[in-house]
Amino acid sequence: MWNPATGVFTEINNTRHDMFCGGAAMLPDGRVVINGGRNTTKLSSAFDWRTNQWTALPNMNDGRWYNTSVALTDGSVFTVTGDGGTNTAERWSAAGGWARLSGINWAPQVALPGYVTRWHPLIVVAPDGRLFHGGPTDQMNWLTATGTGSLTYSGVNVPGAHYPKEGSFALYDEGRILVAGGSASTTPNASDSSTGTSTNLAFTIDIRTGTPVVASAPSMSYTRQFANSVILPTGEVLVIGGNTSGLKFNDTGSVLIPELWNPTTRQWRQLAPMSVPRNYHSLALLLPDGRVWSGGGGLSGNSADHRDGQLFTPPMLYNADGSLATRPVINQAPSYIGVGTTFAVQATPGITKFSFIKMSSQTHSVNTDLRYLSLPFTETSPGVYVVQGHANLSVMTPGYWMLFGVTASGAYSVAKVIQVDPAQSVTVANPGSQFSAVNAPATLAVYGVAPGNGAVTCSATGLPTGLAINASTGVISGTPTVTGTFSSARVSVTDGITTASATFTWTITPPNLSQNFATFTSAAGLQLNGSTSVSNGVLVLTPNTGNQAGSAFLTAPVPVPEGTSFSSRFVFRMNGTGDGADGMTFLLQGNAATALGAAGGGEAYEGILKSLAIELDTYTGGTDPNANHIGILTNGVVSPHLSTATPSFDMENGASHTLWVDYDGPSDTLRVYIVQGVSTTKPATPILTQTALKLASIV
Repeated sequence: MWNPATGVFTEINNTRHDMFCGGAAMLPDGRVVINGGRNTTKLSSAFDWRTNQWTALPNMNDGRWYNTSVALTDGSVFTVTGDGGTNTAERWSAAGGWARLSGINWAPQVALPGYVTRWHPLIVVAPDGRLFHGGPTDQMNWLTATGTGSLTYSGVNVPGAHYPKEGSFALYDEGRILVAGGSASTTPNASDSSTGTSTNLAFTIDIRTGTPVVASAPSMSYTRQFANSVILPTGEVLVIGGNTSGLKFNDTGSVLIPELWNPTTRQWRQLAPMSVPRNYHSLALLLPDGRVWSGGGGLSGNSADHRDGQLFTPPMLYNADGSLATRPVINQAPSYIGVGTTFAVQATPGITKFSFIKMSSQTHSVNTDLRYLSLPFTETSPGVYVVQGHANLSVMTPGYWMLFGVTASGAYSVAKVIQVDPAQSVTVANPGSQFSAVNAPATLAVYGVAPGNGAVTCSATGLPTGLAINASTGVISGTPTVTGTFSSARVSVTDGITTASATFTWTITPPNLSQNFATFTSAAGLQLNGSTSVSNGVLVLTPNTGNQAGSAFLTAPVPVPEGTSFSSRFVFRMNGTGDGADGMTFLLQGNAATALGAAGGGEAYEGILKSLAIELDTYTGGTDPNANHIGILTNGVVSPHLSTATPSFDMENGASHTLWVDYDGPSDTLRVYIVQGVSTTKPATPILTQTALKLASIV
């Protein structure tokens, strides 16, 4: 083991497990799992960086050699194919060891055109949680590792005559992969039956949706096999090493010049050359200090064996005159974060990008751990930043990441290493949509939890005017003073390390009007007009004589701003001989409490402008459908109606009946309900529904 900080090598052997060309994956706690290896072994081991010890893991069901392993978001490991386990896939968990995924049959992949199709497939965790298989076979697939597993053709293939076996690949942004180099075709190399002619072709794969999108990228200047990809903090991808000959254990045609791909321009540029070839069995990794370590290669006992490494300093860390650039410094950052949380960073003022690059394990140009994110942030004051972690665990996968600060010139800091751990997440429950009335007390409790149920501090922004949050208890309280919809209300909970937030909508409605006339012992609160009176606890609109008209309104007007809703219930009784009287109306009007319309067919409503009425009509006149109907009217016009309906009983039978009138302001919908007799239970279905009725514009 080599320590880049000290330059010291320490020999750490694993005498029980020959891991030569096995699969490699890094667990969320930083341990590296190696499964399979020389002579299709079933052995698995884990290296713990905290103790510098190898630990035996349970054996696989099938021996494997040149297999690919992928760390999954729940801490388990997926592995597939390789010599010995050519047609099978397995999943390891700490609790259950290795289990075959019987729903995945790799045999059709091995049968696809090509050579050595059982060789280290290119597989990554996709944003939707599935696994994406992008080569080296022409056919690309979706995989799942839950239950018994599954394999489904993705619908796309590798473009053109490009066979990316021994090529490099990197998940250079959320759900986007760059594949570069490899073989030009599936035709074996005459000098080595396991390889083909090298290529300089490159392409990208976008796996952010269910259908991958494959697009050709400009070609590199050099054809390469056995190269490695490294993502730099600028977001650019460095392809380093490889040869043009495609020969294993051989430095013929070595490419010493690295090339750098820019994802914005999609162009390549050449960088300073290496002095030592890096071909088959070589490695390249980004170090926390921002340099790239490139080392190894060979292992056949000849001149192509390279038991050393070189450090490459990328050009953005130099000034134009060749002197070292001034680099930003991250002074403080948390040691861990949860998924979707925000966290505070103290660093050099003026940083333009925070890059998050996952620490990874690599073998045979395959690195299933490596991924890059550019995290959103706000510089709240000079050198003080609030950085937002990604909310998707399949994008910001659990494990150790390197946080780099990048300036406008491209110079970047030494990394702060941060562990992404869902168990360490501060969480806050989204309150959902809230509704309160203006000038009435309102209360809402915010629920946030810190790891280990530690203490949290609460804050809020965008609340309705008059409301505030208690930082200690998380209770929002107060009296809202302004009506409206506050769609950017945001509550946050922090444990001092990370912060979780939730955004919701809080609607403040006009004041709730509560009027309850159980009986009419007097006319208090009412304006009685025409022949209306109060008698024996009953509001009598008209006496039992002909040609009468009367009305009763609240003495105090009620504001009806946009969005107002109401619900009203009342019991009525009408009695008459023959056709009887013409009926009655439930009325909202924007005139005066003394309003009174025409008698007779006017139902004491006709002529009252700026009004909405629900009529209970007991006479056939004009466009009336019959002498027993309910209708919706506006602006004092009794015919025609906006809509009508006929009850199943006679409203003028002298008995008491119950009517409800409900108006939903946000949807501009009026609903009318009626039942025979006296009831407090509203029917499930209205007898009338009128949509697109803007009450505020009518009254």
